[in-house]
Amino acid sequence: MRKIVLCLGLFSALALAQPQTIDYRTLRALQEVQKEQEAGNLDKAMSILAGVEVEPGSYAQAMLWRSEAYLVWQRNHYAHALQLLEKSHASGLLGAEEMAEDRMALARLNLQLDKPEPALRHLARVQESREQLELSIYAWQLLERYDKALPLAVKYLAGEQQISEQWLGFMVAANAGLKRYAQAEKWQKQLLARHPQQVRHWRQLAAIQQQADDYPRAFATLRTAYQQGLEFNEGELEQLIAMASAANQPWQGAKILARLLQQGRLADSLQRQERLAQLQWQAREKEAALEYYRKLAQRSQQAQHWMTVVQLASEQENWALAKEALQAADKSGAARKQVRSWQSWLEASATL
Repeated sequence: MRKIVLCLGLFSALALAQPQTIDYRTLRALQEVQKEQEAGNLDKAMSILAGVEVEPGSYAQAMLWRSEAYLVWQRNHYAHALQLLEKSHASGLLGAEEMAEDRMALARLNLQLDKPEPALRHLARVQESREQLELSIYAWQLLERYDKALPLAVKYLAGEQQISEQWLGFMVAANAGLKRYAQAEKWQKQLLARHPQQVRHWRQLAAIQQQADDYPRAFATLRTAYQQGLEFNEGELEQLIAMASAANQPWQGAKILARLLQQGRLADSLQRQERLAQLQWQAREKEAALEYYRKLAQRSQQAQHWMTVVQLASEQENWALAKEALQAADKSGAARKQVRSWQSWLEASATL
């Protein structure tokens, strides 16, 4: 959703044409204030207002509050502007047109001050329009009430020929927040269609599919982007490999990781070599897993890696390698009880 521009409405000359009594000097002063405000001479406009004397509780006082409110708002003094406009509005002396204009202004000011609840109260009394809808959507969004914001957004976007990317992003977030993942995916695909070369849109689509517990499709989405040659950073490549496991496709993860290590796109490390061995094991590629774990153990000289070699070699009845790995595990500090247990089991199994 595009950032809501809370622009100022200048003091309207129509505000002077009311069936209320106001003396000629005050009327002229207010006209001068409007003239200077339109010319951007805010200091001069404020000086004119400061020199006007009015009777407390009069219509003229309400008009001065109103005029000053729009002036200080234009100077970005939002809290002061809100205070003045609320006093003017609460006086009950303004006409229906001014009251309607000020309700919208009060809504905008409250939103600028991150006060969505009073903004919504004012907006509820304003005739529906595109601006009223947009401000209402923004207020409900601040309250994280997407259940309220989303129907208004659908109405706001109805008939739009070209929806902005900010609105598309809002529709994705709102639907995902309400766990309407199919709808969120539909809007995300519109974003992706506009920028198929941006990995972040593929990643967002995969995230939505993952939230819907559709891990195979989430992995397929990321893999498609990867296969198209899009530029993945290190974290995105790691996510791709992790998604392969989550999608119960460890053989694909192992294949991709091995290629990335070979190409140097991911730095070779013990952790990544262990991950590659784990993926081979999960994929039931037992011979490959055994070879990767053996190389990993030779490189790390960690007891836990040698013990994994013992287990894998035993499963494949490679007793010589199992015994060799057990000896290496013992030298690397494996628990004596664990070593003796495996030694007894290997001696018994090798004689069968």
